[in-house]
Amino acid sequence: MGLSTAVDRFFKVSERGSSIGTEIKSGIATFLTMSYILLVNPQILGAAGLPVKAVVTATALSSTLASLLVGLTANLPVGMSPGMGLNAYLVFSQVLGLHVSIEKALAGCLVAAGVVAVLAVIRALSLILRVVPDSIKLATVVGMGLLLTFIGLQSSKIVVKDEETMVTMGNLLGLEPVLAISGLAIIAALHFRNVKGSIIIGIMVTAVAYFAIQRTWPTSFVALPHLQFFPLDFSELFSKEHISPAAWSAVLAYSLVMVFDIGGAMFGLGNLAGLVKDGQVPGAVVTYLAAALGTALGAVTGTTPLIIAAESAVGIKEGGRTGLVAVTVSGCFLLSMFLAPFLQVGYNMDWLDLGFLQGGIQCAGRVMRLCSGICC
Repeated sequence: MGLSTAVDRFFKVSERGSSIGTEIKSGIATFLTMSYILLVNPQILGAAGLPVKAVVTATALSSTLASLLVGLTANLPVGMSPGMGLNAYLVFSQVLGLHVSIEKALAGCLVAAGVVAVLAVIRALSLILRVVPDSIKLATVVGMGLLLTFIGLQSSKIVVKDEETMVTMGNLLGLEPVLAISGLAIIAALHFRNVKGSIIIGIMVTAVAYFAIQRTWPTSFVALPHLQFFPLDFSELFSKEHISPAAWSAVLAYSLVMVFDIGGAMFGLGNLAGLVKDGQVPGAVVTYLAAALGTALGAVTGTTPLIIAAESAVGIKEGGRTGLVAVTVSGCFLLSMFLAPFLQVGYNMDWLDLGFLQGGIQCAGRVMRLCSGICC
């Protein structure tokens, strides 16, 4: 029995009406579409004092592990990566807002991973998803999207601080707003035409324009991964003298977003791929466990909880139907760990935060799902 035959049987490629070539192509398309997380996540978490190179490695490594596990165990055509909105919540609500140390904030991420893993093992997640109203599930993610949108608008100086109204319109003719809005227009045009990797293409085109205007160019692009393990502080979570309600509310927020976002994505993407049977998605428990293990690794290496990337729909539309898509995504993330110097360029231009686009997409998708549910 040849390797291709063994791969076909293990992932049930032919059984699901696909081919190995289609699965690999779909995995690459999925990675190109979700790879912007390698640019944006270090930029956001860097604001909390985390080393950019370490965050690049943590983002790629945790995504590699989670995507590999969900591909091998759940056989689902999805990629996993740190959730946008959760990173902004850790930085701007916890570290910069409540002055929580990064060690305590990451400890909350690890505890949330444990909570999700336990709930998955005892099969309580399906009950939670049934009991909690859809409006609450969607509102949790929409709130994260609104936060992300506002942070992006501030970073690009489209809105600025105002003493009387708190925020006001910035100078839209300034370099940062012009380039950010131009980047948004490029991404929107490419996205409308279903171009793979539209977000990262828009970011890179905008970055090249910035370098050309400023006449400064990056000098290095590839280096060995910078893996760093961070000490975690659980004192506000388990110490009787210092238990903090705010710390546990953060754990609750991380856990709820993981549960609702992963559950919704599994069902929606599973339907798109034709894998839902009798209202159930195969491999749901191990998918949650994969996310929990990836989140645990991310917490000790410097990133926030992982969820299923909504961009996985791109790979499914390309014909992906099996876990070989996820394994391909995992391999691409593994290779990307060597690109830290190149990806650090995005952090040095802190205005180049097109998070308001991703936040808007995150909000719009959930609002449309809520409206369709109400109308139907």
